[in-house]
Amino acid sequence: MLITNEIIEKYTMCEPVASGDFEVYPIVSSLSVSLKSLKEAEALGTAWIQERKVETVSTLDAINNNQVGVLIPFLTQVQGGKQDRTVFEPIIVPASRSQQNPLPIPTRCLEQGRWGYRESLVRSMQRRFESSPTRVSGQMAHAFMEKKGQADVWNQVRAAYSMPETMAYHSQSVSFVSMSRRMHESSKTMTDLEENLSAALDIEGQVGILVAYRGQILGIEFYGASNLWNSYSKESLRGFIFDRIMLRSDIDNEQVDIRMKFINDFYGFDLKEQDATGDGRLYHISSEDWQGMCLVDDDVPVHLYAARKLR
Repeated sequence: MLITNEIIEKYTMCEPVASGDFEVYPIVSSLSVSLKSLKEAEALGTAWIQERKVETVSTLDAINNNQVGVLIPFLTQVQGGKQDRTVFEPIIVPASRSQQNPLPIPTRCLEQGRWGYRESLVRSMQRRFESSPTRVSGQMAHAFMEKKGQADVWNQVRAAYSMPETMAYHSQSVSFVSMSRRMHESSKTMTDLEENLSAALDIEGQVGILVAYRGQILGIEFYGASNLWNSYSKESLRGFIFDRIMLRSDIDNEQVDIRMKFINDFYGFDLKEQDATGDGRLYHISSEDWQGMCLVDDDVPVHLYAARKLR
């Protein structure tokens, strides 16, 4: 309850930006944590994710050569190694975790048709991954969190591949990362939607968004500082607008006060603490309709992601 009150008191939801059936509500806050994002650190060459020495689908190694922690958001997608993966919880990689002392992190595979290195996808070493500006949809993420198994993740990837809208963008290795990246960059419907909603991503003091589709909340994502949000704003929006493909076409168009609806839902969240892989305290969020994760450090929600199942 203390975390719930802190979030309601310290974060503000602004007026929405709308396009088509989507509404995006910017979230602002004056809170700030002293962390780098994985993307910022990758650009400096001071942190990255790599295959373990003994390679396994469900675990990768995180390296952090900085003097501050590095945030890897929940559902971060990385491309390269022996298979594209998604990181399966929000993680603060502690400072000074070198290649001799890496942090093992939990992952799931998003590319069922490959288990082998591809030199063309990496810059300097076969074992190293690069972050991708893509994200699974909110409905897919809800299923991931509800069931958690690798087979369930692959089922969701195959479901995305079965949609007529994605057929022109398939990859031979059944990679969700490759398919969705091509789609976001080449589909006029998706690029126009992203451009029309981009005004909701760059508000002063912004740390996140809440997204609604046809008057129904899809999900919420926010961070503990603007620099973290700025690193991942594109992925956040892309994930939620990918739900346009994953949802059935006859979803009811509800007429509700979105902000009040979310607050009512939020106070019904059940937060259960579980062991965090890195620094901070990790909470699993659940309710009848919601699934999510929240990482808290020094009493500040560093990364919260929650998706609502549309029935």
